[in-house]
Amino acid sequence: MKLIIDLNRAPNINRIELHDEFSFGQKEEDGFWDYQVGLDEWGKLALNFDLTTKECVSVEGYTTCKFRDFQNCELPVHGAQKCSLKMELSIDDSPEWGTTFLIPLSGRYIDWKNRRIQFGTPTGNSSLFQFGNGQYVYSSHGIIEAFLIEFDSAN
Repeated sequence: MKLIIDLNRAPNINRIELHDEFSFGQKEEDGFWDYQVGLDEWGKLALNFDLTTKECVSVEGYTTCKFRDFQNCELPVHGAQKCSLKMELSIDDSPEWGTTFLIPLSGRYIDWKNRRIQFGTPTGNSSLFQFGNGQYVYSSHGIIEAFLIEFDSAN
């Protein structure tokens, strides 16, 4: 599996909401997805794709600790380049339902004021890309280092 940042395509329009039990995902009315890529071994962070277009339509996940083990800090998103996040399956990946693509995302952060969380720690060389409403990825030289999620303020 390969994740690709496509600067020639627009970000998805789906919004991410935080649920009462501290799970998060796209709002029900926001649309369709039919393929899921787990980014860790526990399902705490996953990307949802439209298998036809190969584009990521939303991020979802959960925390069992109500974000208590997340480091509190400011998580700015200014200067993000707009893009689409796409996937390219390999021969070993399941052609249906989904797969796991482990990314070492060390560090978890929360910005309570701006309703943002981040999985992973970007390096100083990272660029920030917005691939959806409140959905961001940090990448350095094609290597994904972190995902930042901003929860929709309407919920």
